[in-house]
Amino acid sequence: KMEETTFSELWARHRQSIEADEIAALESTEIIAIIKYHRTSGSYPYLSENYPCNINYIGCNWPTAQHAFQAAKINRHTSQNAREQIREQIRTEPSLRKVKEIGKKLAMDEAFLDRSHALEVMFSIILSKFLQNRHLALRLLHDTCAKPVWHIDADGFWGTKRILPDPSADAGDGSAGRTGSAGR
Repeated sequence: KMEETTFSELWARHRQSIEADEIAALESTEIIAIIKYHRTSGSYPYLSENYPCNINYIGCNWPTAQHAFQAAKINRHTSQNAREQIREQIRTEPSLRKVKEIGKKLAMDEAFLDRSHALEVMFSIILSKFLQNRHLALRLLHDTCAKPVWHIDADGFWGTKRILPDPSADAGDGSAGRTGSAGR
């Protein structure tokens, strides 16, 4: 039986080499097989968290990973009835822009203030996406000769506008954990 490894454990083991590889690939003048993806168009749309595919997560079917992530942020102290109403509003919203707006406005669970928690949740959702959608997993395996890098210059946390300092570090101004994209 294989032991389960969390994203945090994997990240702790491989963070420096992953970040170094990403920086080298992005800054290299050599032709390196790298997949820069962000949108649901182009050659690799299935890598985007906005790619439409059925994902069962937290007991509900979601049309995209973005929908599931925004719903996962609902404060755990919100009443069960209210939580279900918000989840349904997110689940049935066809506009990804509005889904993100809902996610920004809701009472967010305090666990999401810790970036490692947000990464764990997104890792779990994306893992579910590929485990539950065999055609996407097969395509990912086919395309893995190139290195996927989620690429958006303006986003320091989820994108390539980094490398950011340790999110738990405080620059002396009380800013610990507040850099990067707050909307994700």
